[in-house]
Amino acid sequence: MKKINKLKEDLSKAIDKEYAVDLSDIGNTIGWVIGHYLDKEQMGFDKDDFINGIKHGLSLADGTHGTH
Repeated sequence: MKKINKLKEDLSKAIDKEYAVDLSDIGNTIGWVIGHYLDKEQMGFDKDDFINGIKHGLSLADGTHGTH
């Protein structure tokens, strides 16, 4: 669990530093930070699971969940 806390800390710091112009800037920052944790033995994160989680959250937020 400590490693996920490190990821959250790194992500928070990166977003605080980022001067976002639009959502693509924020997405790039998130991808860059999380990308450092993907497919590493110690974390075991999977890129596809992460992307599917993002899509799921977006569909819940915008009301398109279950409409496809």
